[in-house]
Amino acid sequence: MTTVRSTTAVVALLLGLALSPSAPVLGQCPASGSCLEPHDTPGCASTSCCETVCVFGPQCCEVAWDIDCVLLANELCPGVCGSGSSGDCFVPNGTPGCNDAACCDAVCNQDPFCCEKNWDSTCSIIAGFVCESGEMFECGDAAAGDCFVAHLGSACSDGPCCTAVCQLDASCCSGNWDTICVALANSLCLAACEVPCPNGAVIESEDCGIRTNDVCLFPVANAVAQAIPCPSVVCGTLRDVGSVPPDVDVYEFSVDDPDGDGLVRIEVQFASEFVGYAAVFPAGCANFDTAPLLATSLKCVPGNAEACLPPGTWWVLVASGTYPDAGGEGVGCIESNHYLLELNCDQACGPVCGIEGDCFLPHGGTGCADVDCCELVCAQDAFCCEGKWDIDCAVEAFALCEGTPPANDDCGGCIAVGTGSFPFSTIGATTSGPALPAACDEGSGNQFGADIWYCYAATCDGFAVVSTCGTADFDTRLAGYTGSCDALSLVGCSDDAPGCVPSFTSRMNLEVVCGETYLIRLGGFANAQGTGTLTIMCIGGACPVPCPADLDANDMVDGADLGILLGAWGTKGPGDLDGNGTVDGADLGLLLGAWGECG
Repeated sequence: MTTVRSTTAVVALLLGLALSPSAPVLGQCPASGSCLEPHDTPGCASTSCCETVCVFGPQCCEVAWDIDCVLLANELCPGVCGSGSSGDCFVPNGTPGCNDAACCDAVCNQDPFCCEKNWDSTCSIIAGFVCESGEMFECGDAAAGDCFVAHLGSACSDGPCCTAVCQLDASCCSGNWDTICVALANSLCLAACEVPCPNGAVIESEDCGIRTNDVCLFPVANAVAQAIPCPSVVCGTLRDVGSVPPDVDVYEFSVDDPDGDGLVRIEVQFASEFVGYAAVFPAGCANFDTAPLLATSLKCVPGNAEACLPPGTWWVLVASGTYPDAGGEGVGCIESNHYLLELNCDQACGPVCGIEGDCFLPHGGTGCADVDCCELVCAQDAFCCEGKWDIDCAVEAFALCEGTPPANDDCGGCIAVGTGSFPFSTIGATTSGPALPAACDEGSGNQFGADIWYCYAATCDGFAVVSTCGTADFDTRLAGYTGSCDALSLVGCSDDAPGCVPSFTSRMNLEVVCGETYLIRLGGFANAQGTGTLTIMCIGGACPVPCPADLDANDMVDGADLGILLGAWGTKGPGDLDGNGTVDGADLGLLLGAWGECG
């Protein structure tokens, strides 16, 4: 129990006791009993706290540890778990320990430094993993905490920002909003992002602020849906600030049914520099509220959707905000108003074998592209051709169709990665790593099989968070090593990370140093296999870039890098070597001056 202090009472108590001529009996320190709970015997369990309190209140070491002693301890004893003078558990607080007793104990059991010396960034990250979650909130709840401040409890009060963070780390909405969630919020919700417009794309026919294709929601006289083909890629802009209703863009496309099965597969992908959506529905505004396809985007994080639908004429409505509403995102015509819409149509709604989909990977459709392999699998497991080509189908395909193990199946074939998100598959992987030590056993054993490998060169001085949390379809396991493949030294491991949904996914924290390379081993508990996304974040001071003009990271400044720079000319994209916000002649000069091999 943590006693809440009254500042006035404590100040009075300190003044009164400081004037007392009595000397403390420090031989009672330490003694039994919590320093933050009153008891009938003198002294308490923390030597330093006991001695500090008894300087001001000798009776605490002579008679009993009463409520006055507890008030003093709460004020004077950082480092005692639960003390009010200790800082927040979820941020580096500058004191030993933190103010939540249970959380503090759990962290210090793993890393005593946090209670003995300083509650630093490592301690705050561990707290996010091991501390019991506070109250559960939904994204956007007014009572949820600030998205940019770590706090006990899930989610945060800015709905779109919260949703964007939880798409990348589901534990932020199922556990505590910890330091990692704050780092993601800073990256996703504060920094501006850009949606590039590829060459050959269809350009929206109206300029920003002009409303010639607004036929639904806020219809304009003589407006007409802009006709586009399917497939197509469309670049456009929106505006939802000003005196007029929010701008929406409506596109029209038609699809036929040459195979005569009565269905056409329609896929839409949508990315925007604002919170927005693309809804696909049969032509006519009356059908908007029941759109069968909806793709949403949050700060350039794309969304996609697909379904088999009847042939005919369809509309796509693009808007800012959250479906079925529009507007309210503060989108103007100056910046952060671009979107990219991708539309695809095909006939893959009939026969399932030989149409699409890698046989060795789970995917959203039925069947797979290799007819012979598909038929072998479906003869054994009909669900793969009637329901969904899931992870079981992919594993069966590997066994029946003689699949090839992943390229990074062995440590020596590790794939080089930096920070970011990396899709992976362990289907068909063999077990090549060493046995884990007892310290990695979280209660279910240390079985670790079907592993693949990545090489991560530290991108910061600090802590790398390596995660499959909420992004894998099987029971994952992680381990991190330094050294060479034939002399590995374990520096981290994770089985089932607290707060992850699904609960069998993993999150590992590695202390990293610029100039060092770390081997990341990703596999399954026992021999579980599957697919997912590996995410790596680095929290700390960024490492210097040794060759900034090497834009494609091939250790050579050459024509490929020149092409990247020229392709971003006039923007603040890749190639802004002098950091002035625009790719221009100064950057070109820097690139040409660095031409050749990186030294």
